[in-house]
Order: sequence, then structure tokens, then C-alpha cells
Amino acid sequence: MLIMRLVLLMTVYLSLTAMVTDGGNSSSRIDFTNDESVVFMTETVVELIGPPHLTPDCGYFAFESAMLFKVVQSEKYMSEGDSVVMIFRCPEGYGPDFFERTRQYVVELVDAAPETGFGWSTLNVYKDAKLRTFWATSCKPRFFSGPLR
Repeated sequence: MLIMRLVLLMTVYLSLTAMVTDGGNSSSRIDFTNDESVVFMTETVVELIGPPHLTPDCGYFAFESAMLFKVVQSEKYMSEGDSVVMIFRCPEGYGPDFFERTRQYVVELVDAAPETGFGWSTLNVYKDAKLRTFWATSCKPRFFSGPLR
């Protein structure tokens, strides 16, 4: 049993790269094993309009969570003001106060669930809504969004 847990932890660790520092700007990036030429990817500026849904810590189990966003600016395929569902893998890794309603984020998205070699437990309260769903591969706050502190 202990060996199975260690193998699962190593798989999660090797499949996910969290909290990459980009020139002093803290962001998070998840690297997947999919061939990027097969999957549509775009960078989009979005605003969180639904409540943030964090999951228990990833470890023995891999969790992903869906959140509702409004498109503020997009390279292609989406219009400003569109509502979209974005799924974040291990969202608690971004930190407890990272996701805030009305805050804007710059997100890299793919339109298909990336393959990681193991199953994910998904918290998706929007699965019955007829909205486009994307998986986030990186996310960082957009500067000067939300209230000043």
C-alpha cells in the first residue's frame, strides 16, 4: 500500500509543475503529456464571475475544479463578454486567496482534457450548463484588476 501511494505521488509530482516563477511574477503552470499540435491552445484574459471552487489538497487523489469566468480579451475563438467554464487541476496549489471573484487573470487554455496517465476527480457544478469548457494550463493575475488594497 505504501509503495502504491509513493508511485501515485511521484506520478503527480512528475506530471505537474506548480508555482513557476516568471521573471519575478509568480504564476502557475501545469505541463501535460499531450502533443500540443493536436490540442487548440489560446491565451485569454478572463474575469472570475462565479465563486471560486477549491478542492482538497492533491496528493493521494488528483482533483480538478471548474470555475465560471467572463472573457475580457481573447486571441481567437471567443468574444468579449462570453461566459466560459475553466477547469483547473489542483487549484489549491495556486494558494488560498489566489482566486477571487471579479479579479482578472491571464490564462492559457486548451479545449480538451490533457492526458496525464491517471484519473482525476472533478468538481464541476457547471456541467449541465451549455457553456464552452476549457482546461487551464497556466494562470496568473492580470495586474491592476480588482480593488486596490
